[in-house]
Order: sequence, then C-alpha cells, then structure tokens
Amino acid sequence: MATTAPETTRPEEASSEVDEHPRILAIIVTHAGRRWLTDALVGLATQRYDQLDVLVVDDASPIEPGMSALKRVAKRHLRRKRWAYLRTPRPLGYGGAINWALSRIRVKADFL
Repeated sequence: MATTAPETTRPEEASSEVDEHPRILAIIVTHAGRRWLTDALVGLATQRYDQLDVLVVDDASPIEPGMSALKRVAKRHLRRKRWAYLRTPRPLGYGGAINWALSRIRVKADFL
C-alpha cells in the first residue's frame, strides 16, 4: 500500500498569503454604562494598531432624557477607526449581547 505525503506549503509562500498583523475586533457591551463608555472608546480610538475594528453593543440601556444617544457618543470618539453600533431589543446580559451581536454581523477578525 502506497502512501503519499500531505501537501505542504513552504514558509515563504505561506507568509505572502497571510497578513503580517492579525485583524482584531474589540467588542464593547454596555448597559447603562455611559460614564465608562467614553473612557473605553477614547482608549480604543487612541490605539495605533491598524487592524483594530470596534463593535459597540448597547444592551438595551434605558434612554436618558437630555443625553445624546450612545451611537452618537461612539461616532464622536471613534471617527478615525472602523466601527459599528448595535442595540439589543431587550436586556440580554453580557454573553447574550455578544452572541446576539455576532449573529448579526459578518466577522473577518482573527481575534475577538
């Protein structure tokens, strides 16, 4: 019985196919956390890593009169980054909000 060796790729070929830096998706879940959200967004906005995307998930935070929508807060602080905003239809909790959001977007990130 003859066996064949599995196909292999030489290292120089593999490196040309794979981007040198992995794509990262930072997911921020918030529920009534407006006072911490700005600091988190500023921290992500000042990152110099080019392959960083940000997803802000509002876990059905109560709408406060006189306050700007969380989407506007994200837009103001993340204008130089690729970002997205989603709002859950009802409070789902941290894990539920992440799972809900990831089921609604196409993720091309290497790391979450």
